[in-house]
Amino acid sequence: MSEFMAPPPPESKWDRFWGHIKKIHPGVQAAIVAGVFSLIGIWFGYHLQSSGLESKVSSLEENVTKRESVIRDKTAEIQRLETLLTPFRTIALERYAGPEGEALQQLADQIGILQNADKKKSQEINRLETELNKTKFLAEPCKISFLSKAIKKEDKGYRVTLRFKPTKNERLGLLAALPVNSTERILDFWPTKGSTFKSGPDSKKIGENGKSARLMYSLLGFGYPSVDVVVSGPVAIQIQGDNGLETFEVEVKKNAEPEN
Repeated sequence: MSEFMAPPPPESKWDRFWGHIKKIHPGVQAAIVAGVFSLIGIWFGYHLQSSGLESKVSSLEENVTKRESVIRDKTAEIQRLETLLTPFRTIALERYAGPEGEALQQLADQIGILQNADKKKSQEINRLETELNKTKFLAEPCKISFLSKAIKKEDKGYRVTLRFKPTKNERLGLLAALPVNSTERILDFWPTKGSTFKSGPDSKKIGENGKSARLMYSLLGFGYPSVDVVVSGPVAIQIQGDNGLETFEVEVKKNAEPEN
């Protein structure tokens, strides 16, 4: 059986180059190898420098693009302002003589004068409206509404404290009445203790049968009027008044809270 040897692999260019180097004198070999590595180093440095330059060029191109965008935006804004200025420029040149700049300045001064005059007029209008509202409020009749109640048991009966809310400080007139068929009586009808008020000889009047009582007085200073109705026992009290007070009823029951 015949034996065949595989042909040797083809020799590469590098192998051929290195074979030639080996045949050369060792000193020359060293010089050639050093030169090769020097060329490699030069190529590698150039490659790095070239990459850095490419990065700088890319950054500069990006900055230029941004600046161009800013310039376009500013140019558009200038054109918009020029468009807005056109009618004012036309008015200025029609009304005032001289160069365009001076005419525009004169128009601006006139506009400023008109704006100041308009501001003063607006302030005067606001002042008059405020005065009018005050006058209107003073001219309106006082309105009073029932606010709250408190009932306490006393030795002589029950004390009913009523509080009211007025829109302004004016004389207050109230009328308290009990059912005609009731056996209870109104014992007192007077502003709550601690109130500062003005009254007269006829401010309070209680009927002979104790079924009704009238109270008229004025607070000294604005506040919420408070009055006390004292009755002899449990009963329904009807309250009426002037200044638009709506008639209401207070029920006094036996289980009222005792007075401390």
